[in-house]
Amino acid sequence: MLHIILLILKIIGIILLCILGIILLILLSVLFIPVRYKIDFSIYEYGSIRCIVSWFLRIFSVNFNYEKGEFDKCVKIFGIRTKLLFGKNEENDDFDYNNSEEKDIFEEINESFSEKKHDYEDRYRHEKDDIIELFKDEEQESFNHFHEEDIRDENNEYQKEEDASSNVKKKSIFNKIWDKLKKIRFKIKSIYGKIKKIYKKAASIKEFFELEQTKEAISFLKKQTGTLFKYIKPRKITGRLKFGTGSPASTGEILGIIYIFYRGANEKFIIEPDFDNKVLEGEIHLKGRITVFSMLIIAIKLYRNKNLKNAIKNGKKLKEE
Repeated sequence: MLHIILLILKIIGIILLCILGIILLILLSVLFIPVRYKIDFSIYEYGSIRCIVSWFLRIFSVNFNYEKGEFDKCVKIFGIRTKLLFGKNEENDDFDYNNSEEKDIFEEINESFSEKKHDYEDRYRHEKDDIIELFKDEEQESFNHFHEEDIRDENNEYQKEEDASSNVKKKSIFNKIWDKLKKIRFKIKSIYGKIKKIYKKAASIKEFFELEQTKEAISFLKKQTGTLFKYIKPRKITGRLKFGTGSPASTGEILGIIYIFYRGANEKFIIEPDFDNKVLEGEIHLKGRITVFSMLIIAIKLYRNKNLKNAIKNGKKLKEE
């Protein structure tokens, strides 16, 4: 009996170890197997973009395509297109119009619908005429009633305007000048208050950026942003790009900016600046990969940094002031 219990416990232990091993394998796969991306740009008469994001030898992949104003997206698992993430509920039309029996049923339904439609139209037309006649009589009566009231209201308003104009004439010039001075004083006071508030806010912002914690937090963010760009930047760039703005000066400036991010020579990617004409055409192919473990390390560093936490708190306080 004891031997059987030990055997059952042994089997349960093996099963639990297998489950834990599978969970650990999946976790390690998610962390260390990179997510690969491939982006293709085509810039000619019609621009097109194709993007493929895949994971684990394309067991799971997401495709995005944009061409001639049309956008298409899909998810593939083991190369099979699925409706996961971007699926739509599409109703299949199983009606067979070539079948004579189904065709007759469809025609009967259509005829009955047409007859009912004509009956409703006739009823609606007669009821509409009756309602129009009824509203015409009521409209005439209401017009006469409101016309008399309008005349009385106009007379009352005219009398009020007469009284108001006489009161305005009685008002002295001194009172008018005093009212204007009060308005000017109020405006000056309001403008002074706004300027004082802006100056105080500017002083608080300046003090915030001069804090040692804020400077260290900004430096830390710059460092982590550079590390992030290093991890996600394309590892392979091929193609050809021809561009020009029509101005030699601005074309040269853009070329300099491109070479800041695209350092070093690459025979597989050719940049052709056109200093005379306005043009933008070519093909660009990018390939890269992103590891979840690397992103997780950066996220943990950002979360644990005390200077960044204090800077965020001070920024919220500054916003509430």
